[in-house]
Amino acid sequence: MKYMVISDIHGCVEFTNKAIEIFKKEFGISPKKYIINARIKHAVGLIENGYYSLSEIAEMSGFTDYKYFSSEFRRVMGTSPSKYHYDF
Repeated sequence: MKYMVISDIHGCVEFTNKAIEIFKKEFGISPKKYIINARIKHAVGLIENGYYSLSEIAEMSGFTDYKYFSSEFRRVMGTSPSKYHYDF
């Protein structure tokens, strides 16, 4: 899976307020949240694989800060990565 960051998107397309409005209307969320959700979905697959540690999964999912990964995982999934891993 190739990862994108907002700066990558910005480099390809000059995001104006109108473009962001169109994106939000089409997808129902901001581009940033869309990317974070995709990264969390990728992390869930890696957790379910059971091979990697949570810190490795965070990094492989495009998060450089484990605390940020954990808080975003909780926001998206409703539980912490460690609890999800344990329950899986």
